Amino acid sequence: MEIYYTDQGKRIGPISVDILQSLYRSRQINLNTSVWVDSAADWCELSKSSIYGLVSDIKQDGPPPLRGDSINNTYVWALAFAPLIGYFLESIASESFNKPIDELWYITLALNIGLSFLDEKKLEAAGVDTSRFSAFAILVPVYLFLRFRVLDQKPYYFITWIVTLLISLSET
Repeated sequence: MEIYYTDQGKRIGPISVDILQSLYRSRQINLNTSVWVDSAADWCELSKSSIYGLVSDIKQDGPPPLRGDSINNTYVWALAFAPLIGYFLESIASESFNKPIDELWYITLALNIGLSFLDEKKLEAAGVDTSRFSAFAILVPVYLFLRFRVLDQKPYYFITWIVTLLISLSET
């Protein structure tokens, strides 16, 4: 049997059943990981595949990750308002250093990226596999979109970030 799986947009395989089970046990893959088996017509999530039974009884090392409703969302909500907070900080810096505000765009950018990375670390501490979206921490809207999808949360912080971005852009 040929088994393939995806990792950050790359097709990995073929792998053996033993390797599949080891990857699952060590949380390098999970039930949402896309897999393909030589008998399948297309890729599907491991939990919906014909090989699900090969990992369904395996206990992973340590406790399972926290569920989306149990995760501390402090950083992601600060990130949701980062465009407005950044604009406010840019305004203060503009007045303090007597520079045009449009030359201080990097303040908001740094704030957005910094909060994304802090949020990612908080998710990792909660046991969440962030490998599917951590590469997008510098592309904040993509990061937020993938975050709420992976954690099965409502898109409120994603929508808030877009709205606050539009408000901050209308101020310039």
